[in-house]
Amino acid sequence: MALYKGKEPLTDVEAQIVGEELERLGNFSPHDVVRVAENPKSVLHKYFEWDEEKAAYRYRLTQARQLVERVKIVVMIDGNKHHTRAFHSVTVKVDTDSREPRYVPLRTIRKSALLRDQVLKQALKELDSWSTRYRQYETVLGNGLFEEIDGVLKAHAIGA
Repeated sequence: MALYKGKEPLTDVEAQIVGEELERLGNFSPHDVVRVAENPKSVLHKYFEWDEEKAAYRYRLTQARQLVERVKIVVMIDGNKHHTRAFHSVTVKVDTDSREPRYVPLRTIRKSALLRDQVLKQALKELDSWSTRYRQYETVLGNGLFEEIDGVLKAHAIGA
């Protein structure tokens, strides 16, 4: 068996147990994983929400996020049309004591240095994450792609 490592919130020990179970499935689909996990004795069972009402609500939250993220806006800059996300998730003050993630229209973000900074920092974090995930393909992709990405990340003191 392979040595598996966890990604938060999955611990390395949990990843090992789950990885070995998934490996036993051979070629599998997400449908296969759910089918196996339905058995309360399965090591996968505890990683799923089995309360149908809670699971349905969580799924609708995922659908809401996907819907919001698919709405684009056309922004004119120097006479050129740019299509970009119309709403971004940023942390905003919701009352005197707390801040929470909220979707905010791009036009509002463009007017606020604080919100603009959050969006740009998130973009750089996602670039760093993508770079880490796909660095293994550097040989195949070639062309110094990751050198350029590392340069951008270093210029903004993120990762790399």
